[in-house]
Amino acid sequence: MIGIIGKGFVGTAISKGFESQGHKTICHDVRLETKITDVVNCPIVYICVPTPSGENGECDTSIVYSVLRELYALSYQGKIIVKSTVKPGSVDKWKKEFEHESSNMSISFVPEFLREKCAEYDFKYNHNILVIGTDDKVAEELIRECHGTLPTHTVVMKPIEAELMKYFSNSYKAMRVTFANAFYKICNELDANYDVVKDAFLFHGVGDGHYLRVNKE
Repeated sequence: MIGIIGKGFVGTAISKGFESQGHKTICHDVRLETKITDVVNCPIVYICVPTPSGENGECDTSIVYSVLRELYALSYQGKIIVKSTVKPGSVDKWKKEFEHESSNMSISFVPEFLREKCAEYDFKYNHNILVIGTDDKVAEELIRECHGTLPTHTVVMKPIEAELMKYFSNSYKAMRVTFANAFYKICNELDANYDVVKDAFLFHGVGDGHYLRVNKE
């Protein structure tokens, strides 16, 4: 049985995806008539609650933290997997507060890269990468088992690296959208067809990550 806390577009998508792999899921959401105690007997629980941006643009992780405190107060003994986007360093900080040698509970970070309008489809059919941010081998195996045959690639890294990878992905995608819209306006002002320019550029073959390589000296 897989526990899921938060049934927004991410929580709903992973629930359907896990069920397609033959697993049973149980969901808790404050908007529904459920209780967090519904998931405490699950060996693994995914946290998919909102982390909205504050007025200063900072990621608000207070809901994730409150869920962790509730699970800790209930003496939860399983593996907690944070899927909500969080500030880099959050999981390591929470591990120091909530993980103890006398407990089997551990906290890992597994980001999602889903489009809101087609989250379930993306999770099932466009699952190019499963990023597992953990130092817990038992949690890693449970995460792999949950996802079954869905991911094309699986990469295991430290929680801080997984948190940064999520920000890398979000920032890079946002930059491309901003760039494309700016260049579209330039093409219109110069009476040029943006699609012709863009399609020709795609033949240039720069999608292999060449321009993301850095000089490490």
